[in-house]
Amino acid sequence: MKTLEKGFREEAIMITAEDVLTPKVIQELSELDFRVRYTKTPSNLTLENVCFELPKIDRKLLDFMEDNSTKKDPSIQMDPALYCSFVEAMKKECYTRSILELWNFNRKKIRSLTKNDIVNQLNNYDSNYFGKLKDINGLLGGITRNETGHIISATAIQNFWYLTINFSAVDMDKSGNMAGTADWASEEALEWEKTFLKIMENVSLLYNNSFFYESGRSFGDISNATMFQDMDKLCLGVIIMVLYVQLVISKYNWLEARFVLGSVGLLTIGMAFIVGAGLCSLFGLRYGPVHTSLPFLLMGLGVDDMFVIMACWEELTEEDKKLPIHEKVGMMLKHAGVSISITSLTDVIAFLIGASTILPCLESFCIYAAVCVFTIFLFAITFFVACFVLDEHRIAKKRNGVLPWIVLPDDYKPNECSQRNISNNIFRVLYSKVVLTTPGKVSTLREHFDSGEGRT
Repeated sequence: MKTLEKGFREEAIMITAEDVLTPKVIQELSELDFRVRYTKTPSNLTLENVCFELPKIDRKLLDFMEDNSTKKDPSIQMDPALYCSFVEAMKKECYTRSILELWNFNRKKIRSLTKNDIVNQLNNYDSNYFGKLKDINGLLGGITRNETGHIISATAIQNFWYLTINFSAVDMDKSGNMAGTADWASEEALEWEKTFLKIMENVSLLYNNSFFYESGRSFGDISNATMFQDMDKLCLGVIIMVLYVQLVISKYNWLEARFVLGSVGLLTIGMAFIVGAGLCSLFGLRYGPVHTSLPFLLMGLGVDDMFVIMACWEELTEEDKKLPIHEKVGMMLKHAGVSISITSLTDVIAFLIGASTILPCLESFCIYAAVCVFTIFLFAITFFVACFVLDEHRIAKKRNGVLPWIVLPDDYKPNECSQRNISNNIFRVLYSKVVLTTPGKVSTLREHFDSGEGRT
């Protein structure tokens, strides 16, 4: 169990050129490997402090242990207890996959290499059971061979370093990000990777689109930046939505302006998302990068419920308006409740059906969405309606719609202009002056048939 708690994270680079098997490229790779190994982080960490370690096997020991004809694996031939004690007694070194291992990472030797030295070493390399470098081809791309099958050039070369992961010691609260792409890594490993990425960013400036790199934290960093790079646009969208809500539910006078109620309606959406996400997290459902779009999806549904409730209030008959406030609200919900109940139920069912997918992230998103839609429905018929009743009491007491602590004079009357339903007028003009005209009808029918919906 102690062994199974360990894992590793991969750090990789790739250099491309017409031929990477040249002294220049190999020497540059060697210098870069040296920088990666010995550059210190702000807290004085080096690769040695965070790397994934393997037993270091001496070449003389290899020659002694290998059978010249069969190269038998001692893990099979030796007694397991003896073999394990033998391995545990070995010195450890950082695990890497690099072509530089062919020269034992000796920078002095690498500086004196020629093209022939590199090619000869590659073609004469003999993989063994005990060394780390098993497959040279896995580190090279675009390999060219001569008529005898020997490697003479390649167009890409890769290099890998590995960091250790102790799964039992990972704190997801510290290794996650706002996008929900938590990393299985220690704080030290994440700090080292940040330094690694800075080194690679500086190195990439010296290459003309021929240098590529990634670290274990790259996916989390990129997803986090991608999800929130348009945050200014999203904030602008929220502001526009707030203004639109006020435009629809308010009348433009100090008494019937529903500034507080509109704000409460949007607050309801935030409350529904927090409660829904909290319940899903409580039951162990993962929160992923896609889930950050949920609040904006819920905003459309929540605002729609708000508008339906307000529209049904405005449609009450003159007889209904003479009833006490609690009976008027009951009459309003008699009509609005059916509408928002059906729409919420169908949305919940649709998302639950979507949760039957085999894709884990999409399954989680659909369940989160279904729960959040249901909580929006609950808050709409309870919290928002209760706040609406309080707002009606405010109007009855002639309190200011923006500053409720200010009481308006008893003889205050809303101006006639504010009694007009601007949103209805806009749609009425739009339909009568645009859609319902002959050009509008022709254009609508044309789009209908062009989209294929009019075909039988």
